[in-house]
Amino acid sequence: TKPDPLIDDQSLFFETPEGVVVLLGCAHSGVVNTLRYVGNLTGGKPISAVLGGMHLVQASSERLALTIEEFRRMDVRLICPCHCTGPTAMAAFWNAFPGRCKPCQASSRFTFDLAGK
Repeated sequence: TKPDPLIDDQSLFFETPEGVVVLLGCAHSGVVNTLRYVGNLTGGKPISAVLGGMHLVQASSERLALTIEEFRRMDVRLICPCHCTGPTAMAAFWNAFPGRCKPCQASSRFTFDLAGK
């Protein structure tokens, strides 16, 4: 391991038969940077779900469009933006990915099949 230069940014990921699930804190390093880093750690396995704060509350329209395009390129199947994603970015994700976005808040529960059964 090596020290993380951004000490207030943490995410958790785990692998499922459908792909990697990423749980974000606030993605202060940038949600796309975080997902790319997870991709490097997993050998490029597909990211199937991203849940949590994406730190896009003050993102420019250009940055938001690039972020959505990267989610599209990665073919993320479940997107649950919350917290510091901000209402504008949340609406953009819901509009860009109808059927893939789900509500997400502190009390939300999601089930992922770890065994592939």
